[in-house]
Amino acid sequence: MLGPLFIIILVFANYCRKHDTDIFQRKNFFLLLIFTAIPMVCGFFFLLLNGCSEPWAYPVLGVSLNLYFVFQAASFYYVLIFIDYTVGRSVPRTRKLIIAVWVIIAVYMISLGANFRRGFYFTVSRPDNLYHQGRFFIIPAAVSGLALVLGLLEALVLSIRRRGLFRGRRFTLTVTLLLGIPGALDLFFNTVSLLWVGFSAALLCAYFFIISIDLRSDALTGAGNRFAFNEFLEKLNRQTKKDTWSLIMLDMDGLKKINDTLGHVTGDQALCDMASIIAAAAGVNDFTARYGGDEFIIVTQTDPAALMSRIKGAMGDLNQGGTRPYKIHMSYGCDSFTTGSDLDLDDFLRHVDSLMYKQKRVKIERRRVVEEGAEEDLCRPTT
Repeated sequence: MLGPLFIIILVFANYCRKHDTDIFQRKNFFLLLIFTAIPMVCGFFFLLLNGCSEPWAYPVLGVSLNLYFVFQAASFYYVLIFIDYTVGRSVPRTRKLIIAVWVIIAVYMISLGANFRRGFYFTVSRPDNLYHQGRFFIIPAAVSGLALVLGLLEALVLSIRRRGLFRGRRFTLTVTLLLGIPGALDLFFNTVSLLWVGFSAALLCAYFFIISIDLRSDALTGAGNRFAFNEFLEKLNRQTKKDTWSLIMLDMDGLKKINDTLGHVTGDQALCDMASIIAAAAGVNDFTARYGGDEFIIVTQTDPAALMSRIKGAMGDLNQGGTRPYKIHMSYGCDSFTTGSDLDLDDFLRHVDSLMYKQKRVKIERRRVVEEGAEEDLCRPTT
């Protein structure tokens, strides 16, 4: 019990030093670590005091057992919350799940309060202070096990719908096995030691998965970064199956002007708005990334014209809404490639980049002509 607790403390201390990560994920992972540490401590007191004949041991044992069952369930359900957000990446959806989870935990806490009188989950006999299982002891195990089943089912459903989530599916399966198998063995042999060994291993797995995601994510916008894009494109290029993909390279127009006139914090907000618009318009199987500076990339199998139409529509809505002190504009280039065709990725990227800058030059020239025409009108003598 103390070994797994030591691992949790090390993960917690190390994660405290990481600030370049998703704030919502960070908060829920911290809660998961805390909710896991509490039943480990309570389990230690249970093993220490079970059968102790001292009078003070009875209330301490009772409190420890109740806290153990409550936070054991909370820790399992926060595994579900972590899986939901890791796979689905939707804050509103996960917040709704958090509300549902706390309703379940509240009902469960009420039933544990009733257990004081009825003893249907467990009892502590006096004066020997021995723990005894009740008739319905299986219910606490079922309450916690339900979270694992729901997490596994959700990951499998989403991974079928989203072909790009194989890593997320493997992660979910690994975590579920690390929790489910030791938990089932503990239930069969009537112990509590194997579960927390599996739980600490699952949390280590989750922590390494978070680090892996952070390495592939842009710290400012949350989109994929250039490393993730290169990895994704190389993976596609190694495919033997011939699939057609489109690569769209987008460049924000006038970001330097926003930075110079409104400040870099506002410029960062403009980049985040652009990333959010792209993410909302892209399909579930599309890959999006911030390529660098004010450039973004989309790799898609959907109709690129329809995708760009959605992006332009969302940009227009933002610009007309007046909620920002700036307006977002962009230039883009697009072309298609086929996997399994020995494509030279560097040449293809340069080609798409040149298409993007060709459009940007056309827009700059058009703007210059319009401005010169306006100056001529202003200089024209009045009659």
